[in-house]
Order: sequence, then structure tokens, then C-alpha cells
Amino acid sequence: MTVTLYVGDVSEDLALQARAQDPAAFLVDHTNYQKFISDPVESNTVAFTSLGDLPKNLRIFYDVCRRADKIVYAPPMAWSDEKTFDLLNPGNSLQGVTEYMLLMLSDDIEIANIESAYLSRDPNPVIDSRHSTDPQLWFVGPSIVEGTGVDPKSRFGKLVADALELPASFITQDGASNIWGAGQILRSDLRAGDIVIWGLTITERAPLIMRGRLWHLQKQIYNDHAFLNDMLPSDFLSSETNFFNNVYAVEQVTNFCNKCGARLMMFGALSVPNPNFLRYLRTNTNYYHYPYNLNFSEDKIIPTYIDLATDNKHPGTKQHRHFADFILKTIKDSV
Repeated sequence: MTVTLYVGDVSEDLALQARAQDPAAFLVDHTNYQKFISDPVESNTVAFTSLGDLPKNLRIFYDVCRRADKIVYAPPMAWSDEKTFDLLNPGNSLQGVTEYMLLMLSDDIEIANIESAYLSRDPNPVIDSRHSTDPQLWFVGPSIVEGTGVDPKSRFGKLVADALELPASFITQDGASNIWGAGQILRSDLRAGDIVIWGLTITERAPLIMRGRLWHLQKQIYNDHAFLNDMLPSDFLSSETNFFNNVYAVEQVTNFCNKCGARLMMFGALSVPNPNFLRYLRTNTNYYHYPYNLNFSEDKIIPTYIDLATDNKHPGTKQHRHFADFILKTIKDSV
């Protein structure tokens, strides 16, 4: 004999779902929960309940759920408390508490539709997927690797892919950090024989998930979104912690590519890395130093592009061609 329990909210829809399976399905509430928990079952039973139907005691709700052999999670379209589920504080809503209690139940209890209680919306998904079962290219980095301001057919990744006659995945976003790029690489389906071209950027960037979205933090973004300081002060970007987070990101990707048999090639896509980062990168045999044209202004070194894109900010088609030639020569020379 089995007990099936539908769990949701105080709504007619929950009763309708339970009674669609068994017309004799009944509500478990404050009047009969003790009997439901303790009495032996003499036939297959279908019931339904919610936190709002039972006394305000989580232990009672938990024990009612444990009495079931199978639970069907049936969340409503809109919860009766009219509160939005908060991932960091699920106890503030009926949905959050209900799902937490269900997730705490033993694996011995079958729970149908529990997948809807899992975190379904990822604010930082993997940008691109694998495009071939054979070896392929992966291009990773910020807007320069993405090809902002030039025709997609003219970006250096496309030029390299065409020259090598290999499919390519592009893991790129405007303003992206090295830390974000590393996380994307580590979650991607890299395989032996793949080639990863990682265009590194400055270390004064970091990813932040806030208000349900991913923010690519850099100094100028704080001018438009001052509230970001409440979560991560702008000074953090130039801190030792963030600097070494960049270093560790490079080490993690290097180790990952070595383990899976993928070839890694890193170069400074956004100008020349800052002096300390460059000092570290020079010790990594997977880093190849791109020869930027340099202008010297007092105590500053300013790398310059051969030409500019349509936005007069990012590198143009000639510069992308030069990037491609540099990468192709590096790949050829390192075979």
C-alpha cells in the first residue's frame, strides 16, 4: 500500500491535481494531520497539503511529508503570500520554505517534479558549446576577442578558424574578466586535441552576480551603477586579492588544459598586461607575448592598435588580421 502526497499551496488547483489521480484524494490539514501521520494504511491513498493548511510548525509539515511514499510537487502559478523567491533567503517565502523542506527529505521518498525546485536560471551560463566531435578551436576573452566594432567574418578568431579549417566556439563578452573567462573554460567541453586561444585582459576586472544578473566589473561601471559598491567596493578591483584571483585563474586553466590534452595559447588581447601580471605570465610557457606598437608618454607605456573599429575604440580589421597572423605563426612554431 502506498501513500501519494501532493504538495503545493493553499489553492483549488492543488486539490484538482490530486483528485485527477484519485477522486477520493483528501486534504491533510490541522484537523487530521495527526491521524494521517500515525494511522496504518490499508489501501493506496492520495492526499494533498501545504504549509498554509497545517499548523505553523515546520516539524509537522516535515512529518506529514515523511509519511508519504511518493510526493508530487505541484507549485502554483502564483504563491498565496505574493512574495518573490529569494535564493539567498528562501525562508522569506512560502515557495522557498516548501522547496527547502522537500529537498531535505530522504532519498527513500520519491519526489516527482522536484526539478522545479532546483536553481533553474543561471545568471552566468556557459556562452557557447562544442561544435565538433573532432578537435576544434575555442576563443575566450573580452570584447576584443568577440570582435566588437568589426564584421564577425573579420574578427581574428574567424580568420584563424578559416585558415586552420577548424570549427570554433566563442566564449566572449564585452567587459569580461580573466576570472570569468577561466570559469567558462573550466565548465566547457574541452577535449584532447582542442586549441584554446585565450585573450587576456587587465586584472582590474571581476565578475559579480547581483540582482539576478551577471556584472562584469571594471572601474568605469561604478560611475553608472554606484549601488555596486554596496556589494563589492571598486577598490577591490585593484586589490592583491583580485590580482591573485587572476593569477589563480590562469593556473587553473593551464592545469585543466594539460589534464584534458588541449593546447592552450594565451596572449594580451587588451593592451599589455599590467607589470606584475606580465611578470607572472612570462613564467607560463602557454603565454605568448604579442608585440604591440608602443607609445611612451612620460612614465606611461601606451600600446596602440594598427587601426580602429567603427566605434573608434576597439581594434579594426587590420589589427585583427595582425592578431590572426600572430596566432597562426605561434601555433605553427609551437607544434
